Amino acid sequence: MSDSHSRPLAAMEGAPDEPVSGGFIALIGRPNVGKSTLLNALIGSRLSIVTAKPHTTRQRILGVVHREDGSQLAFVDTPGLHERRSRPLNRLMNDAARQAMHDADVILVLVDASRLSEDDASVLEAAFDSGRPVVIGANKTDRVRPRDALLPVLAELGARWPAAAAIVPLSARRHDNLERLLDALVPLLPEGPALFPPDMITDRDLAYRVAEQIREKLMIQLRDELPYGIAVTVEQLVREQSGRWQVAAAIWVEQSRHKGMVIGRGGQLLKTVGTQARQALIELLGGPVHLELWVQERRDWSRDERALRELGYSGEG
Repeated sequence: MSDSHSRPLAAMEGAPDEPVSGGFIALIGRPNVGKSTLLNALIGSRLSIVTAKPHTTRQRILGVVHREDGSQLAFVDTPGLHERRSRPLNRLMNDAARQAMHDADVILVLVDASRLSEDDASVLEAAFDSGRPVVIGANKTDRVRPRDALLPVLAELGARWPAAAAIVPLSARRHDNLERLLDALVPLLPEGPALFPPDMITDRDLAYRVAEQIREKLMIQLRDELPYGIAVTVEQLVREQSGRWQVAAAIWVEQSRHKGMVIGRGGQLLKTVGTQARQALIELLGGPVHLELWVQERRDWSRDERALRELGYSGEG
């Protein structure tokens, strides 16, 4: 197994010295099965943005669960695995998910219990092919009607994937069965020095999380075809002595006609996004926020590997 995660992090200053159960869990699945919702529920913080649109998660994000027994579960939320690989951004998203599987100690495959599909089977095949232990999380059980219809779903998963270390029904949205899921994962993790200080919940810096909160509000407000061509970069993130945060961010679009769509008639859409994003940032940053947004064009950035690097995307996630 790759040591790219565990060796550097195991030596992090502030991590306890006593041996504990801990390791990396790749959280994978097809788009819109609830991976980011589950990560946020497990961590108790909105690390990953969540919308109803597919491919909301573009890069991997780490979220660490610290349990009372000292065990540390490092979940790696990944973009949804999908077949479209025509543009570089698609390839980077798929590669991020596959690299997370390669680096993981355990793979957690999330499926939608209310709507199993052959796309789930493709993801599960990739997970089992990795040679890592695999746990299947049957999410969205609150959507299964009637309730007893869940039993055949679990039976089907068990019959088709008997090598699974565990199959756990859960609802990330309602926080149902999350402890049972953690209980199933901990015995599969190696034991050794703690990987993280006890107060660390993610490896993503504040600028990344700020940019993602803004992108989430954009994706919610914009039409279906546009959010895929939206990126956000934070140009300023400063806390004044008064405690107020000064935040300035650029919204990148791929075509000139998209600028008008993001701004909206009379600037109304961008104003709405700014209001919603500012409220989210007040919660994230813990203080008053002055937010400045502007829109810039970078032609076909999602198909341009240089542009992807400059906008913060890379093969590492």
